[in-house]
Amino acid sequence: MDSTSSGQTRGCGRNKRVWTPSEDVKLVECLVELCVLGKVKCDNGFKPGTFLQVEKMLEEKLPNSELKASPHIESRVKTLKKQFNAIMDMLTHGSGLSWDNAKKMVLCDQDVFEGWVKGHKDTNGLRLKPFPHFDDLSLVFGKDRANGKGAMSVADILEELDQGEVSNDIGADDLEAKVDASRTNIVASTPSRMECSSQSHRKKAKNDDTTLINMIQEHAMH
Repeated sequence: MDSTSSGQTRGCGRNKRVWTPSEDVKLVECLVELCVLGKVKCDNGFKPGTFLQVEKMLEEKLPNSELKASPHIESRVKTLKKQFNAIMDMLTHGSGLSWDNAKKMVLCDQDVFEGWVKGHKDTNGLRLKPFPHFDDLSLVFGKDRANGKGAMSVADILEELDQGEVSNDIGADDLEAKVDASRTNIVASTPSRMECSSQSHRKKAKNDDTTLINMIQEHAMH
């Protein structure tokens, strides 16, 4: 099998390529540029001719790469989309999984991940593996996911994860403060209840006195 300096290997009549990190960066950069300009995306995927446009852009950004729309660019975009969707599924539906936004990777215990992979083969190998283009690819692929009924956008999911982490940080001191506040409200309302009870008692006593006076007057008249 023969190899070229560009990273492309040839064998059995088919082209295979191992993309370098710098090539991935330029590829994602091209996709984002075209998506921001609104030239390549439609509701359910890429418009026809998208990969040819990316090919021309990469010729300028990476003059010696020899990257072609088919099979190189098309295949790599398909792989990136599969990885992006796999991470989104984990963050949306997984339990015990979280996203490290600084390191751009999925965090979870090994046993949790192994359990998830059993039903989601596309996530195999993504635990603790940096996916640096997650934010940029959310602009490229995020709309496709958000079009589904009840689907959440990437921003919504990350915000929900952040809120979950904040709520989990509530400690014993916070709970004790809430209990103390409840007790204060109960004590504050107690005098009002006592005052109402006292007023009711005085009113009843006054009515009894009036009744007794009336009975004495009637007896005297007889």
